[in-house]
Amino acid sequence: MAYVGNQTTNSFTSMAKQDITGNGGASYTLSHAVANEQEIEVFVNNVRQEGGVGKAYTVSGTALTMTGNVTSSDTFYVVFQGKAVGTIVTPDASVSTAKIIDGSVTKAKIGATELDLATIKDSTGTNTAMTIDSTGRVLQPAKPFFHVSESNRTGGTGLTGQIAFDTVVTDIGGNYNNAGFFKAPVAGVYHFDFSAIGAGSNTGAGLPSAAVNDVYLQKATSDDFSSGLYTFGSAYAYLAVSDDDGGTDSSNYYPVINISMTVYLAANDRVRVFVQTNFIFASSETKYDPHFSGYLIG
Repeated sequence: MAYVGNQTTNSFTSMAKQDITGNGGASYTLSHAVANEQEIEVFVNNVRQEGGVGKAYTVSGTALTMTGNVTSSDTFYVVFQGKAVGTIVTPDASVSTAKIIDGSVTKAKIGATELDLATIKDSTGTNTAMTIDSTGRVLQPAKPFFHVSESNRTGGTGLTGQIAFDTVVTDIGGNYNNAGFFKAPVAGVYHFDFSAIGAGSNTGAGLPSAAVNDVYLQKATSDDFSSGLYTFGSAYAYLAVSDDDGGTDSSNYYPVINISMTVYLAANDRVRVFVQTNFIFASSETKYDPHFSGYLIG
């Protein structure tokens, strides 16, 4: 039969009945949430009660509050009406994410001071950006980090110029280039550490008295460091040792070199270790290895 107006929807309507055993009190829980008193009929001893503020009962969601107490000997039941249009509450677990318009859930609608979750992913839902374990520890498995060393030398060796570290210990994100530099994947604040032992020759001999070691942390905008070269960290080792007669000691020594710097990088900036003066020591013994590492702070 034809009709005028919107077609009625009965997907969420049913004439369901709930029998309730009185507990001697006035507060009860409905099996279905409702929006107002007109969506249910309440009967006590087969007498229909009038709903509303100041009347026989009020309702809010699943909370039914009677004006008077109901005992277990009373016949007490509720009939859910299936005729409400536009105000009826949808059944639990009936709305899928496909039914929610993008951007419709605002911060105000969430209205929570706490957010309980275990994983945060990117907008595609593919990459995990952050996890929170059961003790509250926050982990960021995709945060860029690298650690390289020079570990495959036979005997003692002195290295100078740009150091192409031969051993990649860790490289989260794959941002270390084997030519000897780290390439920033995103703009942000990064921290870098370098440690080594200074040397005075390419055979790994010690540094003579009054000689120096100059080592730099440098950034640039090209792989060959010919563009945008900037030195943002340096170490300078110098020791003048006198002998017992007041002259210069002829012994060689091995200074410890450490650089620790925090710097802002643009995306695709390169960072390297550059030995400007003399050498750093490397050998087959891992305890003497030079190390270079860095990570994105944020």
